Amino acid sequence: MNGKGNGEYTQGLTARIGWSLIAYLLLLGALWVGVDLFNASVDLFSAPFAEIEKIPLDPEHAAISADKKAKLTIAAYEYSSKLALGILGVFGLFFAAWRTWVAERNLKTDRERLATETFSEAIKQLGARDGGGKPILEMRLGGIYTLERLMKETGDHDFYWQIVETLTAYVRENSPASGAAAFTPPAPPNDWGDGTQTANYQESIQRSVAALQNPLKDIQAIVTVIGRRPKAKDRGRVPDLSETNLQKINMSRFDAGKLNLTGAHLEGAHLSGAHLEGAYLIGARLEGAHLSGAHFEGTRFGFFNDPASDAVGLTVKQLERAYGDHATVLPTYLKDTTINWRKDDKASAE
Repeated sequence: MNGKGNGEYTQGLTARIGWSLIAYLLLLGALWVGVDLFNASVDLFSAPFAEIEKIPLDPEHAAISADKKAKLTIAAYEYSSKLALGILGVFGLFFAAWRTWVAERNLKTDRERLATETFSEAIKQLGARDGGGKPILEMRLGGIYTLERLMKETGDHDFYWQIVETLTAYVRENSPASGAAAFTPPAPPNDWGDGTQTANYQESIQRSVAALQNPLKDIQAIVTVIGRRPKAKDRGRVPDLSETNLQKINMSRFDAGKLNLTGAHLEGAHLSGAHLEGAYLIGARLEGAHLSGAHFEGTRFGFFNDPASDAVGLTVKQLERAYGDHATVLPTYLKDTTINWRKDDKASAE
């Protein structure tokens, strides 16, 4: 375990000791109250017998008086036994509740400690290298999927977000936009209605895309994990995959939601059927990206009237295979173009 892990473990242990101390102080307080209640109970138990002893015996009807006194004594014993059972029941319920509370606190602390240790170990796996300095892919993938499990299991939203930030930082560090292969698309046809020109253009684009390298397996794994994260835990926060090299990444049918893909290289990316509502694709490179059935409602492909922020490589033909709405911010070079967004409910892949 690293220094951070040791520190978090120490904090968890301190918290456990603290909660246990509070619990025992509460128990001592309860015992103190219990002593007072016990004394009061003794008075309640003895009161009926004391009253019985005060009953005078009638010399002329001694048998009747003795019988009456015996019946009252029996009734007093019944009353006392019921009272004792009631008091014991109250104390039993209190003690059971106290033990349950302590057990739950200890279980929560144990889970937090285990999650912290697992997180620290997964971080080590993310940076695993062999003796020659070459990344050990199997260990890195193991670390990624361990973090995904923690991300789904944790009820701590801040811890969840710490995992998301760790994974996205890994992508930004290990697959930066500066490492993207040069992609020079052909000039678009003068007339999109000309079938020959359009077909030649598409064929040229596909040749350029085919020349690109596939994404690294660990990068693809992380993007997949981010795409299927429990988004309800985001709480308005947006995973940051900006300025990354995601050429030919596969996000088909991902329910990724809001992502920051500003400046990302997505040439040849498979986004068919992906849910990217509200995502930031400002300045992204999308030449040859597969967008059929993708959801871009509320997505930003640039800033209003700012050509420098435009996403690059979008065509009307690409967008009309996708879903969008009035809140979709198009790049300036398409702002005067009418986009007939897809309307059907089916999102078929290209």
